[in-house]
Amino acid sequence: MAGQPSPSDDHGTRSRTGAGSPQRAAGGRRRRRQDAVRRSEPVRLAARSGAHPPQCCPRTRCDPPADGRSTNRTRSPSIWLWRGLGILCGMSLAVQAAMLGRLGTALGSPIKASVVSFILGFVLLCAVVVFRDHGLDLGKAIRGHNPPWMWIGGLLGAVVVLMTSWLSPQLGTGLTVLVVLIGQVTGGL
Repeated sequence: MAGQPSPSDDHGTRSRTGAGSPQRAAGGRRRRRQDAVRRSEPVRLAARSGAHPPQCCPRTRCDPPADGRSTNRTRSPSIWLWRGLGILCGMSLAVQAAMLGRLGTALGSPIKASVVSFILGFVLLCAVVVFRDHGLDLGKAIRGHNPPWMWIGGLLGAVVVLMTSWLSPQLGTGLTVLVVLIGQVTGGL
């Protein structure tokens, strides 16, 4: 209709460009980019203030970037490195179960095998913390408003190592790893 502004016109004047013109396409890209900036503004402000960014909801949609790039990181070549490390971690659980079972048998107690395993692990982790992080600072986590249950992960780790060293001679390494894996999958649901 003559005299009415077109929907794509920002200034309220009638657009003189055709539907497929480069100027009109550039205007659409510009608006999409501006909309993306407006949607991400609360996230940027929250990041600057140290607060957690808002969760996805209709008001703050999590749309793909306006430039059309994919946010899917699984296509990155480095993802295969991380997947390989995950597989090696799983393999090390099987090897650890066999070692703990043998150590528990040699020491005459799965508890002693677990203690030896934790002492060696503690020494290794202390060395990693000193060389990588230049010390251990728990003050921020202690002073923060964190739930108390987050500190019991080490206790659960001790139970896992103890049960692995006790079950491995009883069930065998393969079945021990299988039941631990079933427990992990069930607990993850």
